[in-house]
Amino acid sequence: MSFQPNPRPIFTGYRHPRLYTELTVGTGRVIPTEFRPPNPDDTPQSLFPHCPKVTVAERVHRFIRVTPNNRSVETDFLIYTDGSCFENGRINAQAGCSFVFNDSTSGFARFALEYKGPTDQQHTRTNNRAELRAVIGALRYRDWAAEGFTRLVIACDSGYVVEGITSWIWDWLRWSWITAAGEPVRNRDLWECLLGEVEMWHDRGLTVQFWRIPRELNSKADRHAKSAALMERHVLFTDVPGISLNPV
Repeated sequence: MSFQPNPRPIFTGYRHPRLYTELTVGTGRVIPTEFRPPNPDDTPQSLFPHCPKVTVAERVHRFIRVTPNNRSVETDFLIYTDGSCFENGRINAQAGCSFVFNDSTSGFARFALEYKGPTDQQHTRTNNRAELRAVIGALRYRDWAAEGFTRLVIACDSGYVVEGITSWIWDWLRWSWITAAGEPVRNRDLWECLLGEVEMWHDRGLTVQFWRIPRELNSKADRHAKSAALMERHVLFTDVPGISLNPV
């Protein structure tokens, strides 16, 4: 299985664009772990409030980790992701993806799920594919490491995504992407693409973790994903240009 790089330029106007356009098939040499909050009552809003951060080149706003004594841990930040699909799994399904990286009016990106995946094969649009694609879009959106972060927590309400990438993936890799029922693992192209992103960030010094949160705490990403399902979609797997050319 091989991925075809997207030849189109991406992220024009950002000070910290992604440093490459290639897509990598992950090998499983880095498996992300699940983020576990210190206390059962902790929420993304309490642990990762919206805070400013001054980087080498710019001032940005992110959901940055704070300690119980209200001190910022400026190496850790959080992104909310979600996917949505109307007529899930049917031939006329409409699916959208979204991620939210700060609390401003422009601190999000949303896009319709493409007709084709990273291997250039067409897939039925489903809620699960949209949820996975949203995470990949968030990881590929900016050069997060250039902002001085060493840990990224992906917060989503999808058990499929969180359990899949932190737990089920071990068996899928061990059994060459065949389930216990003897069936091919669904959405393998996106799982391998996600593994490739996790490995790339690991090599750049950024650890990616996943936090399953209640749906009601992910309302903004959910709303944008539903809106994105109705947007015009690309045929090919395409990096997300965002909604603004200004650093945010």
